[in-house]
Amino acid sequence: MKKTFLIGMGAQKAGTTWTHSYLNSHPECATGIVKELSVLTNYFSGRQGVEIRIAHKIEALEEELKRYAWRIKKGKSIPGGDNRLMYAVDYLAADHDLKYYLNYFRRLFENNPDAKVVSDITPEYSNLSTENLKETWDILEADGYQPKALFLMRDPVERCYSAIRMGARNKANAGETDIQDPSDKFAEAAVANWCQIRTRYEDMVPKIESAFGAENCLFGFYETFISEQGVRNLCDFLDISFAAPNLDFKANASPRSVEPDPAEWEKVRQAYSATYAFCADKFGADVVSQAWPGFKPE
Repeated sequence: MKKTFLIGMGAQKAGTTWTHSYLNSHPECATGIVKELSVLTNYFSGRQGVEIRIAHKIEALEEELKRYAWRIKKGKSIPGGDNRLMYAVDYLAADHDLKYYLNYFRRLFENNPDAKVVSDITPEYSNLSTENLKETWDILEADGYQPKALFLMRDPVERCYSAIRMGARNKANAGETDIQDPSDKFAEAAVANWCQIRTRYEDMVPKIESAFGAENCLFGFYETFISEQGVRNLCDFLDISFAAPNLDFKANASPRSVEPDPAEWEKVRQAYSATYAFCADKFGADVVSQAWPGFKPE
């Protein structure tokens, strides 16, 4: 039986970190040292505009080399330590040659012989073109994998507000002090291009399904996915045994102390009316009504 290669394409702020954490703890999955590799984005962009990201990968490799040098000097052997170094090498080299991307996952299987699934959960992959996604499928299939795609969706207005709060949190963690309150000018920020490209599910779902085939795609809703039934659906999709999830675990949550003005909230809901309508038509109005408070059937 072919090993499964799961490409998690988002959506951002829709449960991908929680999902990665669950798979990381599953005995039949090998998730690697980081959740978001971003390699495919870098590959298809020709590494344009990703200099900071590559610099972070260089820094990660430098840290692993320091640890490796220390072990050599001290004559210490740390379980998995050398593997982490080689993962870091492949992680950086993959931006220059996809064979190192494949090496990364081949090494994961070699070091985790009971694993049936490897994953690269990088929400920005949802912004790749249909052609890029089809090429991804071909690359993975040619290397002997059964490619599968996971795409989780969150109520569009909630997703936007969560993303905006995350941006403010990241700026605060970076030491910035002049930070706009996430609730301020919410309607304006929520329809900015950077926010729309992660929220327009009507653009993302068809191309993912076209590239991977409907039978190899799992689409879910954040609001109902993080549940025992949602996890059972994921395990069935990946053909792995069910392992009970920690449903109390909160992943990558951003502070929510202030709510936007209701009028602003309604403006955003109306701005994404086509997104709500698409999902209701695609997945069923009853399903969307159960998952998304912002959905109002016409």
